[in-house]
Amino acid sequence: MKQLLCIMFVLALVPNCFYGQQEVAIEPFAVLRKDEIKQGKVEIKQSVDVEELINSYIASNKKKPGMDGYRVQIYSETGSKARQEAEDARKKLLAAFPNEKVTVSYDAPYLRVRVGYYRHKHETIPLLRKIRSMFPNAYTVKESGIRPENF
Repeated sequence: MKQLLCIMFVLALVPNCFYGQQEVAIEPFAVLRKDEIKQGKVEIKQSVDVEELINSYIASNKKKPGMDGYRVQIYSETGSKARQEAEDARKKLLAAFPNEKVTVSYDAPYLRVRVGYYRHKHETIPLLRKIRSMFPNAYTVKESGIRPENF
């Protein structure tokens, strides 16, 4: 039970370390193993595989360009008129919601207009309800590679 709590504690702290100002080597188990005067001592009895798994998880997260998150998509279309329609949708949305972050992106062959940056899907619901009066086909989409400062 103590091992599980220790692992959960380490996993809870590890994601917060990835987007700091400086590149720092993360060795979560080394922090727990070091002996300091007037400090308690933590003894971890676990399989080496667990430590390797956590370290590989850390390494794979370092390779990702950003974080997963959710946005509200209000427009997605192809064709010759798509560029103008996407720009019109963006302007219409910004007129009603000037503080929202709206992007027009091209992912062949689709032009897409997305709004907002949210960490969790349920956070998109209030915005989605407001937008649906103007854009009845709006829906929530998962997006990868979102920079942390966008949230």
